[in-house]
Amino acid sequence: MTIPEKLLNTEQVLSDHFIERDEEIHGLTLASISNTNMLLLGPPGTGKTLLVNSWAKLIDNNSHFSWLLHKFLTPDELFGPVSLKGLKDEKFKRNTQGKLPEATTCFLDEIYKCNAGSLNSLLSLLNEKVFFNDGLAIKTPLMMAIGASNELPEESDNLDALDDRFPLRYHVYPIQDAMNKARLLDISLSIKEKPTLTLKDIVKARENASTINLTEDVVEHLITLVDCLRTEGVTITDRTFRQTKSLLQAEAYVKNDEEVGLDHLEILKNVLWRQPEHIKIVHSHILRLINPEKDKIQSLYDDAEEIFENAMALVTAKDSKKAAKEGIEIADKLKSAKREIDDNIKIMKSKGKNIKGPIKMKKQVEVWLEKVFSELCGVDFGFPDKV
Repeated sequence: MTIPEKLLNTEQVLSDHFIERDEEIHGLTLASISNTNMLLLGPPGTGKTLLVNSWAKLIDNNSHFSWLLHKFLTPDELFGPVSLKGLKDEKFKRNTQGKLPEATTCFLDEIYKCNAGSLNSLLSLLNEKVFFNDGLAIKTPLMMAIGASNELPEESDNLDALDDRFPLRYHVYPIQDAMNKARLLDISLSIKEKPTLTLKDIVKARENASTINLTEDVVEHLITLVDCLRTEGVTITDRTFRQTKSLLQAEAYVKNDEEVGLDHLEILKNVLWRQPEHIKIVHSHILRLINPEKDKIQSLYDDAEEIFENAMALVTAKDSKKAAKEGIEIADKLKSAKREIDDNIKIMKSKGKNIKGPIKMKKQVEVWLEKVFSELCGVDFGFPDKV
């Protein structure tokens, strides 16, 4: 089995246990072979901790450090206690055994709830992978760090430097699909599979990915993209911009592509934002450059979602007369959106584009439409199961 096959096999093992987490799982793959730190942002109870720690167990001989950060955390918890023997020799040396400086992967949970002093002591370790012990700069084996939080830091927290060290980020949502919610009741979250990767596999993958070239067209589009986003107020630091190269190389490597092409740029929807309100802006700008049909589908889907939510508000209000009156009009709007999505999917298919995501969006619009018919119009209506 080749290394890219091992990486995809690891993703599949995790996907079998974690529902609606394919993007985050793929992010762990990209982070590991691009030397990029990753952030999972989302509400409590969405499985962030379990996902990361389960992934870490699938790497053979991995020294994984997982810690819940808190307001009163001290450096001893992360870096180890000060050696009493060293103090006798007038040395301020920490015993790092079993702590972060000796880990190959780490998970820092509730990272932004920690005090600024402890967090700022992480900066060199997260960026240069260097830990200063008694004044000596020690190169650590850390390959990547994953942080998780329910919220982003406030400006007054002065954690911009720390936040910028997590360029690959995913907004984790609660499970959306009703059928997947039902699956969650039966699925086992305990992964019993043996390790599927080795640390040597990851090192080799990094070496191979770093040799993949970015085409001139990709570089030009990337620069244009970043400049456009900055004019709209999206903060993209030079550190993040530089990191896009290794992430794009990692994406191409996993897909067994010989060079980075325009299609790979879509992965940057998980990189070029800092605030959640910028996620859609970033994704739309990327799609306009590389896949205008998918951008149109995404816009239609977002509009359809808003229409559906407004429709369900009528049901909640229990105003049956108003619901019935507006139900047909709402259904017509959703049907129109579905038709346009279908048309753009056909164009994408003719261009050889991946239509998996758009088909999923189309099916969701169909679910909304059926619900509008049944709950507002009192009509049972179904769609043939065709792709």
